Amino acid sequence: VSFFKTTTGVWVVFAALFAGAVSLQMLYERQVVVPPVDVSTNLSPQVVRAVNLGLNTASASFLWITLIQTLATPGPSFESMNLAARTETINALDPKFTYPYSFATLVIPGFLPSETQRAIAIAKHGIAENPGDWRIPYYLGVTYHAVLSDTKNAALYLNLAANTPGMPPAMRATALNYGTRSDIRSQTREIW
Repeated sequence: VSFFKTTTGVWVVFAALFAGAVSLQMLYERQVVVPPVDVSTNLSPQVVRAVNLGLNTASASFLWITLIQTLATPGPSFESMNLAARTETINALDPKFTYPYSFATLVIPGFLPSETQRAIAIAKHGIAENPGDWRIPYYLGVTYHAVLSDTKNAALYLNLAANTPGMPPAMRATALNYGTRSDIRSQTREIW
């Protein structure tokens, strides 16, 4: 006990702890890092429900986080990420979770034009499940306008968004004035 009360003893203990920490850090840095396998890419809602002990909302949130992280990871192509299928799984687990619907509606057609109709189907399902969310119909209107050049459906969904409570006033004005611009470029600029 008296050894730890001396200045030399304190320095010896400090040096031993420091040497231990350095040794552990060196061992850690020598380990080969294997990137984790993203198991969420091919999971169906039935499989997730079978193992999640009824925690559908938590599972949907976890899968959503892994999907967003996958987008930020360099390397995989958008085709290999199964964006639409993963979004459908998330929405099947928690139909009231609106961000995946909005994501699918706005992002998937831009990165995967071949999946545009699937993204539209996801959005329509989201509108049916969440009639109080203005983002999904607004983004669907934007998709019809920007990707498909379908002004009729764009106006329909922008009007639906404009009549949804909670929409910001400036965006409501933009949605209500859709189709009043003389050219497509100024109309697109106003929407964005």
